[in-house]
Amino acid sequence: AGVLDLQLVEISRRRKMRKNFRFLKSLKKSLEEYCHDEDSRSIKERVAAQIEDAKSNGTTIWDKRPLGSDLEDYCAIDTMKLFSLLEALKDKMDRGEILEASERYVDYFRSYEVLPATNFYRHGLLPDDILVHYPRQPGEVHDKCQGCQKEFSTSYLDKESRVKIKNFCRPCTFIVRENEGQSS
Repeated sequence: AGVLDLQLVEISRRRKMRKNFRFLKSLKKSLEEYCHDEDSRSIKERVAAQIEDAKSNGTTIWDKRPLGSDLEDYCAIDTMKLFSLLEALKDKMDRGEILEASERYVDYFRSYEVLPATNFYRHGLLPDDILVHYPRQPGEVHDKCQGCQKEFSTSYLDKESRVKIKNFCRPCTFIVRENEGQSS
C-alpha cells in the first residue's frame, strides 16, 4: 500500500516505552503532545468552534467560496503538521516494521466487503496482529469475532474469557466489558 501510518508509529513508540498502548491516539492529541505548536492549536480551536456553531444553527461554513484564510489554514494544518509529527517520532521508529504494520492495518479494513452493522470496528483500539504479527501456528484454533467479524486466535484468551465472553477478539472483548460496566 505504500502507507506509513503515523498512528502506528506513535503507538509503537508508546509500546516500546511500556506506556498505555491499547488505544490509538488521535492526530490532534499526537500533535499536541509531540509538536507543541500554539499557533496551529489556536487556529484549529477557533475554526472548530465556528464549525460547531454553524452546525448548531443548521448551517455549514464550508459552502462559502472562496474559503477564508482561517479555513484554508485549518485545512492545511493537519497535512503540514504530519511532517512535523513524523520528524518528532522518527527516532523511535523501525521504518520497515512500521511499513509492514501499516500494510496489515490497511488490509484489515480492505478485507471488509461490507462494513459490519456494529460499531466494533470504529473504536480506536488497535486490532490484534497489527504491530506484532503472529503467524498462524499448526493446530491453532481460530474463531470469527462476533464484534468486528474478523478471524482471531483464541490461544491468548484465558479460561474465564473463553467462558464469559465467547467469540470476541481482544479489542472487542474490551469493548463488551466496558459496555457491561456502563450498563451496571
